[in-house]
This record gives sequence, C-alpha cells and structure tokens, in this order.
Amino acid sequence: MTVDTKTLVTNHQASIWLSHINSGASIYGVGRRGRYTFKRIDEYPFEEMRRKKKEKAIVELAVDYAVKDISELVIRVEEWIGQTPIRTIWERKG
Repeated sequence: MTVDTKTLVTNHQASIWLSHINSGASIYGVGRRGRYTFKRIDEYPFEEMRRKKKEKAIVELAVDYAVKDISELVIRVEEWIGQTPIRTIWERKG
C-alpha cells in the first residue's frame, strides 16, 4: 500500500514515530531494537542518519493507535512477492 506521506505527516504529525531500521525484520534486519528504536519527528536525528544511510535515513514510520483517514491517503495498492511487485490491485484516479 502506497500512501500520500505528505498528507499523512500533516494530519498525524503528533502521533508519528520514525525508525532508522525495519523493526520487524528478523532475517535480514540489522541494528539493535529497544526503547530508543523509534523517535518522534522532532527528536529524530535525520541529518545524522542521512549521512550514514543516504536515502534510507528513515526506514519505518509508525502511527499511534490508528490512521482513521487511511482510505483518503491511499494512492496505490499492490501485490508483491519478495522484492518484486506482481500486480496493481487498485490505484487512485487523478
């Protein structure tokens, strides 16, 4: 599912947490997980992570509880197998 992240962040900024690692990856995951894995947007060391990880400065975004307006934010829904998109299930028009 691809979402309009600009609108997501605008609508839910106070509820968003960011991480420099994929917190759910157990096979290919690197990095320690703990109480400091996620940081609020205003606390996130973006410039430091950008220097270290380039385009992967932010790997994961989480929102407290729920994104109740998610249906308004979805741009595209795709089916993937591994690292390969197989088909587009739905795409927003216009």
